Amino acid sequence: MIPRISKGSSAYGALSYDHGKGRRDEHENPHKIAGNVPGRTWRERAKAIDNHARTARPDVVKPLHRTSLRVSETDRKLTDREWKQVANEYIDRMGFEKCPWEATRHADDHIHITVNRVQWDGKLASTSHDYAKAQAASRKIEKTHGLEDASRKFKRERPEVSKGEKESAVRRQVKPEREQL
Repeated sequence: MIPRISKGSSAYGALSYDHGKGRRDEHENPHKIAGNVPGRTWRERAKAIDNHARTARPDVVKPLHRTSLRVSETDRKLTDREWKQVANEYIDRMGFEKCPWEATRHADDHIHITVNRVQWDGKLASTSHDYAKAQAASRKIEKTHGLEDASRKFKRERPEVSKGEKESAVRRQVKPEREQL
C-alpha cells in the first residue's frame, strides 16, 4: 500500500475533487466509504469540516491532512467494506481518531482520506513524523489484509518513472526519458 500525503486548507476543495469527475474524467462512482462527519452530501460534510476548523482553531493555517492510499497493481481489488476497514485502521494508527475525517473512493485501486487536524475538542492532532507513521501504518495494513508489501516493490538503486512521466510518454508515443537514461 502506497500512502501519499499532502497538507491543505479547504475540505470543500478536497472533497470537491474526490467527488468530482477528476482531472481527466477518470473518477468512477465517487462515494464516501468511511468517516465521522455528519451530513447527507459531500458538500454538507465539507462545510462542517471547514467550519469546525475556523471556529475551534482560527489560528491554524493548513488544518487538513490528506492521504491517498493506493494498493499495488498486482493486489486484488478491495471491496468498499475492506476499504472502510483500511481507512479506519489508518486513522487509528495515525492518531486521528478524535478528528473530523472522511474517506472517499472513486477508483478500484485507491481511496482519499481527508482529515481535519483540529480535533472535536479543539486540540490539534500531532503530525510529527507523519510520513514515517504513514509508511508503518501501511505495512501493518498490508499484513492484516493480505496485500503486497509495497516497500519491497520499488527499486531503490535508481529513481522510478513517475505516473505523470509514463502518461506523458504514452501521449507523445515515446519511451519515458528517465527510462531512456
